[in-house]
Amino acid sequence: MYFFFPLTSFIVSTLTTSSLSTSLSPGDEEFSPTPDSSKVLQKCLQVHSVPYSNSTSQNWANLTTPFNLHLPYTPTSVTLPKTPEEVGNSVTCAAKAGMKVQPRGGGHSYASYSIGGHNGSVVVDMSGFDDIVVDRGGHATNGGYGYDSRLWGLALDTIVGLDAVLANGSFIHATETQNTKIWYALRGAADAFGIVTYFYMQTQAAPEEVTYFTVNLSSTLSSANKVSEALLKTQEFVLNNPLLTPNTSFEFNVNSGGSLAITGMCMFCNLPFFRDVVFPQLVSGFDIDSQNISNLSWIDTLATLAAPDHLAQPLQNYSLHDTFYVKSLVSKSENPSPLKPSTHFFTYILSHQSPETPYFSIINSYGAPGSAIDSGALSSSSHADMDALWVFQNYGYTPNHLPPWDPRITRVIEGMTDAVTTAQPAGNFSGYVNYVDPDLTAEEAAEEYYGARTYDRLLAIKAEVDSGFVFWNPQAIGNVGVLPVDVGEEGD
Repeated sequence: MYFFFPLTSFIVSTLTTSSLSTSLSPGDEEFSPTPDSSKVLQKCLQVHSVPYSNSTSQNWANLTTPFNLHLPYTPTSVTLPKTPEEVGNSVTCAAKAGMKVQPRGGGHSYASYSIGGHNGSVVVDMSGFDDIVVDRGGHATNGGYGYDSRLWGLALDTIVGLDAVLANGSFIHATETQNTKIWYALRGAADAFGIVTYFYMQTQAAPEEVTYFTVNLSSTLSSANKVSEALLKTQEFVLNNPLLTPNTSFEFNVNSGGSLAITGMCMFCNLPFFRDVVFPQLVSGFDIDSQNISNLSWIDTLATLAAPDHLAQPLQNYSLHDTFYVKSLVSKSENPSPLKPSTHFFTYILSHQSPETPYFSIINSYGAPGSAIDSGALSSSSHADMDALWVFQNYGYTPNHLPPWDPRITRVIEGMTDAVTTAQPAGNFSGYVNYVDPDLTAEEAAEEYYGARTYDRLLAIKAEVDSGFVFWNPQAIGNVGVLPVDVGEEGD
């Protein structure tokens, strides 16, 4: 069974195959609209009856306040389409005015790309496409991890079809067998290729109950060696013990306050067996300070995992914001972490615990035998992390979650990530595009989020579908030309 879901913000673009060089790219320049271009845009939107807001509108502040208050930008206009035709006209009007387009779904871009990533964009707000589900945009098309992903795959893996608007305003339907190049590009790099108006998604029957667990392991942080050895025991269990099935997903969470915990869930599991047999081996190297392992309903599990936020969120006047900087790190199943990088990481954690530079680091379990995340070929989509074992999200924020920004926080997060990579130079680490780092150059982003083979394939598709570079952000496909492919890099 599958359903279609209206909504979203994904991108589908157009470059020419002969123009695969940096000379095509607008790079990091600003695209400040001229008075004439703003008038052209406004007149075109009015002629086509596309709802929109600009700086004179009463709802402008609500529409343009970013999730990450550290990175504010000012769009030229925000269109508010309710039909695919209005989406198409939003794109063609922006192109006619010579402006760049950024679609917005949930609006949670860590780099504020949901308001353009620079000043002067036209934002296409997809909150009007809410018949079934909302806020799935970039989350689904750039991967989309959840606690059910080791069993059912990433959100991206559930997509069986997409309706999208291209840079020229035309409409396409893409599947595994139809418009296959766009299908490949939208599933992993959508923000450079088009605006998805409908998802067709394979669904699963939710379990009636889920075994939820959250366990305090903070005593193990008494030394970097102790916690590192414990983490390696968990990694060994994940990679080699058949007791850990894809039904179980979990994360470690460590923070600047000296806390360490493991949280996760097991679907379709026997509670006593998981609690008494599986879980003790999963955390055999850790000291347990307190634990909660219990069965909850599916909805109660989701609500518990989302806390303190609510599952239901408003389409407009969204009030959850933060002031933060993030770096991600993806370790590969083929290169499990030895003791040294883990020790360096936790040594750094224990030596940087100032309340003036607060942070947390989440380490999600992705791979291991049987995981649905790494069951597909790397060439089946443009998402580059199908071979991930662990995904780190290193997240620093201001003490009151508000501006102004303290650059010391950036340095702490950079140092946390460097502690791992410098200790394992052959680790073949990558990054996760949903945890986007705005400080990366376009070339660094291309290498970290896609790798040379995937990026160069996307660049060729970009050349075919968005030669005007209508869809753009500072790290979009096409900001740099062809990347050199390292010897031994996995092919398609």
